[in-house]
Amino acid sequence: MTTRSVQPAPMTREEPVRPAPRAAAKLAGVAVAIFALLLVIGLFLVKVFSPSSLGHDEASIDTDLARHRTGWLKSVTYWLTEGAQTRTVIGVAIVAVVILYAVTRQWHKP
Repeated sequence: MTTRSVQPAPMTREEPVRPAPRAAAKLAGVAVAIFALLLVIGLFLVKVFSPSSLGHDEASIDTDLARHRTGWLKSVTYWLTEGAQTRTVIGVAIVAVVILYAVTRQWHKP
């Protein structure tokens, strides 16, 4: 019976795996895929439904509703439209981030 001595593998200095760039690449890929899908859906809706009777009916409904809007409904519509503006959404997002940071004292999920 012979005994063989087992020698340890030589130590190598490998660079640590950095998950952030890999995750960023995956996120960018998913963002591009979602953007492309929404672009195709939008083009389909504009090119297929807009010139059709369905597109015409939809536009006429909007026009009729706007034409018959009076009094308090005009102000409700104005404020709801203002609430959906880009600057309002950005402002609400900034306030939400500040509040969440103040409550949790964390910028990211633990």
